[in-house]
Amino acid sequence: MLSSVVTRYQFILEHHMERSLVTCAFSGSHQDAIKKGFAAQEKRRQNGDQTWQIPYLTLDPKDIGRNYEAVIRVNSQSGKGGAAWIVQRNLGLDLPKAMQIDFSSVVQNNADHLGRELKAEEIISLLQRHYNVDNCATDDLNVKDYNFDKKSDKVTDVNAIVRLNGKEIALHGKGNGPISSFLNGLSDAFGVKMEVESYAEHSVGQGSTTKAATYVKISCGDKYKWGIGMHESITRASVNSIISAVNSLIKAGALDANKVSSSEHALRKFAQKKASANL
Repeated sequence: MLSSVVTRYQFILEHHMERSLVTCAFSGSHQDAIKKGFAAQEKRRQNGDQTWQIPYLTLDPKDIGRNYEAVIRVNSQSGKGGAAWIVQRNLGLDLPKAMQIDFSSVVQNNADHLGRELKAEEIISLLQRHYNVDNCATDDLNVKDYNFDKKSDKVTDVNAIVRLNGKEIALHGKGNGPISSFLNGLSDAFGVKMEVESYAEHSVGQGSTTKAATYVKISCGDKYKWGIGMHESITRASVNSIISAVNSLIKAGALDANKVSSSEHALRKFAQKKASANL
């Protein structure tokens, strides 16, 4: 080994370990650098530059029969970049930096509990269950119907019907857009103030299969939760991300599902809508 020649110290390392870990990164800082390197590499390739330039990877793992998913190994000591890279490679979701930190703690706790590295499919399953991506978890709150009415450039009304533990609740809210109006409607229904602390969005896929992915951080008192929403409609994706975060707040005890009231205004609006549809 070159290291033995340079240091005059005899390193003992099994050959199968050398082969299996040659393109692997365990360090959080290395994983962050590799994640950013792959993003930069993709941009260069779109401009016709095929040069391989990834930090800490002097060769393309595919050239020696390895796949990219095996590059980053995630355990209880891994940083935020490793899990985020796996999510981006598999689902196309580019988690905001603050959300990467939130999710990494979930991943680390799970890896610590199991006492081993987590596989890519386990990390994906954790994300889907923790943030209820595509309704993978059984939740208390779900959306049945909604209608946004833009009154002006600064005012949007919403009337919505949600199901909470099997019971239908009517919401009415006002805000400067769909997100704030829908959340204000939920705040009124629960009788507590919830606020959007952070929001991000991007597209996933191309052409007719393109979806919107939205991320929202919602606070209620001294607690906050992140939510993820995906849908062909950016508005519905935003609604889904709010529902995702509010469900997490319910599970955390920040919201009492037993103290929810319907909006009489919304009930009247939906009654009128139903009557018009039957004419």
